[in-house]
Amino acid sequence: MLIAGVARRFRIGFSFNRGAVADLLLERGHEVVAYVRSGESPAAKALSARGARLATGDLADPDALQRACTGADAVFGLSVARPG
Repeated sequence: MLIAGVARRFRIGFSFNRGAVADLLLERGHEVVAYVRSGESPAAKALSARGARLATGDLADPDALQRACTGADAVFGLSVARPG
């Protein structure tokens, strides 16, 4: 899920897109917050190393999701279908 914030602040939660949208926003000078299940995952650590701030939570936790979205102007959901 992508959560886009005000002006130069963008919040992103990503699934299997490997952070491509986050990378594009970071390259354009936006602040990026990644909504992730675990800040310890290799993908989350890699995104953090590229300049994103991590917000930890689960889509099934409305309070965590609300905190991650605070100050955002838009939310973009990014996911891919996995067979099976």
